[in-house]
Amino acid sequence: MDGVPFGRVMHLRTAQPWTLLLVDAHPFTRQCMADLLGDGDLELSVRTAAAVDMLGPEHCAACSMVLLRLDWTGEADAALAQALERLGQLLPGVPTVVLSGHCDMDTALAAIRLGVRGYLSPALGIEQILAALRLLRGGGMYIAPDTAAAPVDRPREPSLTPREAEVLAHLRQGKPNKLIAYDLGLAENTVKAHVAHILKKLGAANRTAIASGPVDEE
Repeated sequence: MDGVPFGRVMHLRTAQPWTLLLVDAHPFTRQCMADLLGDGDLELSVRTAAAVDMLGPEHCAACSMVLLRLDWTGEADAALAQALERLGQLLPGVPTVVLSGHCDMDTALAAIRLGVRGYLSPALGIEQILAALRLLRGGGMYIAPDTAAAPVDRPREPSLTPREAEVLAHLRQGKPNKLIAYDLGLAENTVKAHVAHILKKLGAANRTAIASGPVDEE
């Protein structure tokens, strides 16, 4: 399944069911995104809402992650801060990810500082977005690679391929290579190769530096 063309939707099955709450003010893009995301992961359920202040119990129950589509304007910082405060009240501990067409590093880092877990761009293909969401679900952080590079005062995680991001998400759940291979439909040797690349990119001596669970023998 490696080397998938950009934009092609693959029907994957993650290890456990999960629920994404998609908040988008535009009905057309909201419905299109919900259909594409749900079609791309057979274990993913997508709920939708037009705005954070319209959320109710039916949206929030058993929610795994919030994907907030944001039309960035001059007052977006304040709007995002207000939305995050409300989401923190409704969904404590549930990560929020921003999807925005305004993609520069300063803006992305400003959103991260406000509390979002990741910053995605609509320039990404559906497979890349799903891979990023799986990474974020596993406890990682992600900034879209098309954000314009700018000097920053803090290090950020090196860019991973979509497949490496998926493997990293499973690593951070403490899964051994054999289980990761089963969950992702890959050969165990392929997973080992991805793990080696991830360790090199992250500058980690071994997988215990990036995984919180048990480590299998390499």
